[in-house]
Amino acid sequence: MFVAASVARAEGLALGGFDASKDGNSAYIGTIKPIAGGNLGQGLAVRLWADYNTYSYATDSSLIDAKASGLEVALAYQTSSGENWGSVSLGPRYTYTRLSPDDPSNNESGAKWGLKAQVGGEVVAMPNLFVNAFAAYTTGTEAYWARLRLLYRFDGGLRTGPELIGHGNTVYRAVQVGWVLSGIKLGASSEVGLKVGARHTEGESTQPYGGVEFVAPF
Repeated sequence: MFVAASVARAEGLALGGFDASKDGNSAYIGTIKPIAGGNLGQGLAVRLWADYNTYSYATDSSLIDAKASGLEVALAYQTSSGENWGSVSLGPRYTYTRLSPDDPSNNESGAKWGLKAQVGGEVVAMPNLFVNAFAAYTTGTEAYWARLRLLYRFDGGLRTGPELIGHGNTVYRAVQVGWVLSGIKLGASSEVGLKVGARHTEGESTQPYGGVEFVAPF
């Protein structure tokens, strides 16, 4: 989830993006909408989310390719003060995973319902230097995802710096180390970010990855 002081007066927020590498891809689209008299960045909100992820893992006899589609809805609470902000959310998640070839020992295969908890936020470490962090965990698939960014903001609003990402479930684990350039203006208020780096999936060789993300208040 992303909430920024610069869009706190918006009625909602749309987000999307994708990562691509030889060892796995991911794409997502979502929206955050304040409810119960809250504002973006303060109070209660509903988060709607859809994503698609691919990954591979090795068994004793073969390499398994997995394709997972997910849908989730969550109730979130947001707080902000100046340029510092934070959020927590909780809600049900549906995931459907297809395996090729089939792996009967993989409990992730097929349709799964779970409960997803997520926490994230951003703090100003020093003038124009921001620490941004997120972590999420889903029961049922036992999936986790965590990201840490250290971003420096230039006078024009561009922000750049390193990112560290870890993600996986019961059958695969991956780590990504990269560099981010965000705050690229797209119209009056929408922004685009770009990133590149290296991804290492356990049992596989290290591969380059690239990604694009966007955020648009409405």
